[in-house]
Amino acid sequence: MQKNELWYFSPLRKEKTASFKVNKTLNVWYDHGEGIGGTIIDLVILQFQTDISGALKKLQSIFSTGFRQVLTKDKKEIEPKSKILIKEIKPLSYFPLINYLQERKINISIAKNYLVEIYYKAGSKDYFAIGFKNDSG
Repeated sequence: MQKNELWYFSPLRKEKTASFKVNKTLNVWYDHGEGIGGTIIDLVILQFQTDISGALKKLQSIFSTGFRQVLTKDKKEIEPKSKILIKEIKPLSYFPLINYLQERKINISIAKNYLVEIYYKAGSKDYFAIGFKNDSG
């Protein structure tokens, strides 16, 4: 097993030996038992027997909960192992973050319309990042 690969039991069927591989670098999966693979969209389409529109709605509902609840195929609710606590959200002004955007040739006046500074705690460590506001702010 390589560092960028994770192995799971397939969410598409019952099995006793993990045959479902996720490549963290490429952000793709492959189910060796079924001989199929793809992106997260492809997986949601298969798992919930829907189309692209339905898959996007399902992913939106999962992501909009802030990862408080993740639904598996059999609809059991499971809690994530790590909790992220958003401590503060501020307008974009911190120089290292602005510098990061400028290095990537992102127009700062446009970025300030869409991006914010997020200060959060994951586990016992404090972090900061650039983020997009979601519908709940």
